Amino acid sequence: MKKLSFLLFFIICFNTTKKAYSQGTSLSQPINSPLGDELNPSVSADGKTLLFLSNYGEEKAYPVISYLKSGVWTRPDEVTALNTPSTKLNNNLGYNLSPMGNEIFFSSNRYGGIGSNDIWIVEKTPTGWSSPKNPGKPLNSAQGEADPSLSPDGKQLYFVKWTDKKSSTGLPCGKIVVSQRTSKEGFREPVDLPSPVNSGCECSPRILSDGKTLIFSSERTGSKGGFDFYKTQRKDDGSWSTPIPLTYINSKEDEVYAAIPANAEMIYYTSINGKSKDIYRSKLSQEFQPDRVFLLAGKIKEESGKTVAGKIIVTELPSKKLISVINLKQDEPYLIILPKGKTFDVTAYGSTKGWFYKGNSIPLDTLSKSVYKEQDFKLPAVKLNTAIDLSDIQMEGSTLSPSSTMNLDKLVKWLQENPTAAIEIGTSISEVKSDTVQAHELTEVKEETVTLDTTAYIRKIYHNDVTQKQADAIATYLTQKGIASARIKPVGYGDKKKENKSEITILKE
Repeated sequence: MKKLSFLLFFIICFNTTKKAYSQGTSLSQPINSPLGDELNPSVSADGKTLLFLSNYGEEKAYPVISYLKSGVWTRPDEVTALNTPSTKLNNNLGYNLSPMGNEIFFSSNRYGGIGSNDIWIVEKTPTGWSSPKNPGKPLNSAQGEADPSLSPDGKQLYFVKWTDKKSSTGLPCGKIVVSQRTSKEGFREPVDLPSPVNSGCECSPRILSDGKTLIFSSERTGSKGGFDFYKTQRKDDGSWSTPIPLTYINSKEDEVYAAIPANAEMIYYTSINGKSKDIYRSKLSQEFQPDRVFLLAGKIKEESGKTVAGKIIVTELPSKKLISVINLKQDEPYLIILPKGKTFDVTAYGSTKGWFYKGNSIPLDTLSKSVYKEQDFKLPAVKLNTAIDLSDIQMEGSTLSPSSTMNLDKLVKWLQENPTAAIEIGTSISEVKSDTVQAHELTEVKEETVTLDTTAYIRKIYHNDVTQKQADAIATYLTQKGIASARIKPVGYGDKKKENKSEITILKE
């Protein structure tokens, strides 16, 4: 009886687990409408913005956008910048919301293009969305381009070039290509993805948060019917793994346009059932998820909240290997993708004088799932006689900890870029202790003269005030890096400030 109970328990658990990754459920209103079709979803990296097409029962499909607030999708608003005046010009061949949500890539046969369909770009501005721009050749051609998907780092655009073939359900077939992005509207000649990715009839590629996992739709040998979803991953040598089908989602209908946020826990997609088109969602099984990554996004700002131009430097620790330098215009957002298993330092600098740097280390030794985090770097203003905290400088007694040298290198860089600046290095501890008997924490000693019955004696006082030595150690490191000693004033404050800290005070700008 006990064995039978265990077997039943196992079967129930197995079926429950399998059901958790079964075919998706149709999104309810206000996303899907009973009056029309909804298709081509694209989701931002944080999973809180959904862009898709809806025709509200009309002939033409309109691009709309919805936001997830308190767990509920808002009523979709039309993105008017993407519309064209004619119902014959339908933008129905794939929309892609950039990971930061500040750009939309889409395919359209609107006037001013090169081929039957071109890829266009609109950019989010303080007043709304910009007018669509056509990047031109070599991205677009007379062949026809569709289904764009921008990589998380913004450096690659995946899309399809149409072929003359049609799928068994009458949808256009394409081959998946990738183009390197060189500027806002600059792209290099697209390159075909090799076999086994392209097999003759593909569409709607979606590059995921790790920048190397691709979910795409294909009608090939083994498909359940029409277009099915497949996953492939780019290897270190540049080749691609054999695509594997998302069998628990795929059906006899067409599954197209996967949309997956950075944490890769959920997949949104279009299922075409005859003439009906709806947006579905399902949990994304772990075997189809991208490698774990940490995505950090935001802007550089001053402490008041106003955005400033600057740059962000990413360094691997403890090797101090430079990973990337990201130059940003005022109000331009950044997105950094960091892989699991290492520790990184991310620091922002202003592009002009008047700002101090701001940064932090990010340990990613363990990362159970991909994470998307928004963080604005608020740069402290440089003001005379105003202290700036250097809490990331760690001391081991009176000497610098190995990890602190990375943080002091930032100060060196700032002093090099501000060659007229002079600073005070101040260190303090929460409490100064002293005794005539040496204890473990009383590592320092000073001598004082004591007179007893007209006889002078030397008495040793043991204490823990290493603040002057700490300040001197920091100053020594800076001078060894080429900063003139005349620009540095080391001061040990003992316990006057009642806390353990290091800080600098600007003595001269």
